[in-house]
Order: sequence, then structure tokens, then C-alpha cells
Amino acid sequence: MTHVDWSMRDSHLTGYLDGELELAQARAIEESLATDAAMAERLSALEEAKQPLIDTFDMSALQAPSMPSDLAKAINDFADPMNGAVGKGVADDSLRTMNVPSRSWFGVTGRRMRFASALAASFAAGFVVMGAHNSLPNAARSADWVDIVASYQALYVTQTLEGPTQLGEKTEAVLRHAEETFGVDLRAVTDLEGLTFKRAQILGLENELLLQVAYLDEAGVPFAFCVTRVNDGQDDGSSRMSHALASHSWVDNGIGYVLVGGHDLERVENLSASLIAGL
Repeated sequence: MTHVDWSMRDSHLTGYLDGELELAQARAIEESLATDAAMAERLSALEEAKQPLIDTFDMSALQAPSMPSDLAKAINDFADPMNGAVGKGVADDSLRTMNVPSRSWFGVTGRRMRFASALAASFAAGFVVMGAHNSLPNAARSADWVDIVASYQALYVTQTLEGPTQLGEKTEAVLRHAEETFGVDLRAVTDLEGLTFKRAQILGLENELLLQVAYLDEAGVPFAFCVTRVNDGQDDGSSRMSHALASHSWVDNGIGYVLVGGHDLERVENLSASLIAGL
């Protein structure tokens, strides 16, 4: 496997996807894509990963309530670099404070539009998005969470996990908390044949805790095993490609499990069978 310095390459690829690179830079990437299969695959993964963000901030899909006129005017006035004392430096500082990326993920150009859209989307999301997720049928939520995990995992590269392995005491504390939360024995998750355990951490998804256990295989490919509460049902398991990654998921007594990583569905299924036998 060829290891690529993605720390620089990903920023260029996202800029390429957003159409914000200089012509020479864009042409250089297009020339590399013709011969570099790994780069082409990574570009595809990044493009898929940004789609949920686009969907999240689609105002028509959210059917969001109208923003109060005084708030809309304040946003418009504040974000307009031509309006009185609000100049480029002030607007840029505000963007950094609000954690709004200077590069647009949504193909929208111009500081004013990015800032106003981000605040408008935040307003709508606070009232709408949480309710939309909570109203999803159990089966839909079960399938949806696997795609969300895969979209997050698609951002992982070898360098994400190639540092020191998490200290044993930290791992034990995380797994103990997860066991108390989900009521399952998770001691086997740190020992999977062919994968090197790197870390365990607690994340959150749709108001539920989510355990993520991260690994690297012998070629440096990142894998993740995740556990969360999804519904009261049972699912013997299903495999599919999601965000260009192989995944196998199942549900047991309302607890959802998924293993995701690489491109080999059969391998993911075999590793999942080992996990199931150890849980």
C-alpha cells in the first residue's frame, strides 16, 4: 500500500470539490486523478461525506420556520462587509468565532452569503433537525446511523491512528462506561485478528451515546467498531458499501453494532462474526 501525505492532499481535494483552487492547482489534481487510484477513491469519499452536510442545511427540506425579520436584518447588516464599520477584518474574525469555515462546503461563494446562511441554518436546525431525527421510524433510524458512522469513518486515514496506542487504563475506563450504558460485555473488542487496536472513545449520536473502537490493519487501513442504542428490535445482520467503505451491522436487544472499514465486504463480515462470538 502506498502511504500518501493526506494532511496536505485533503485540503486541496476539498478546495477542488468546492471549485476554489487556482486553475493550475485544479489541473494538477485532475492530472493526478487520471493515474492515482487512491486519490480518486479519496476524492469520492470526501464528496460523499459532504452530502449529509448539504442535506442538513437544505432549508426547503427542513421546512424550517421563518426567521424573525429583526434577526434576519441583523444578520444581513452584520455580514455585509460594505455596511458601515463592518469591514473585512471584522467579518473574518466573526467567522472564526462562529466556527464557520472560510472554505464553502456548499458551493456558495462570498463572505456575506456564507455567514448569513450559516446563522440561518443554525436557527432552523435548533427547531427542526432534532425533531426530524427523533420522529424517524425505528428501522429507518437503525439504517441511518450506520451511514452516519460510515461518513465519519470515511474521513479517517492511516495518519489518523498511527500514533501511540491508547493507554490501557483509559481504554478500560471507556469500555467500562460503555458496558454500563449498553449492558454488554465488550472485553473482546480490543483483540481482533488482523487488526491492531488503537483507541476507544465515547461519541454521541441522536441523543444517544456511541462507543467507537478504532483499529488499523496490517496495511494501515483504518477500521472502526461502533455500538449505540437504536431501537427495540432485532436484526441478524446486513452488509453493504457505504461512503465507499465496507460495513456489516446488526441489532441485538435494541443495541446496534457496526464494523466499517476498507473495501472487502467478506473480510468485514468475518471480522464481525468474531466480534459477535466474543460479545
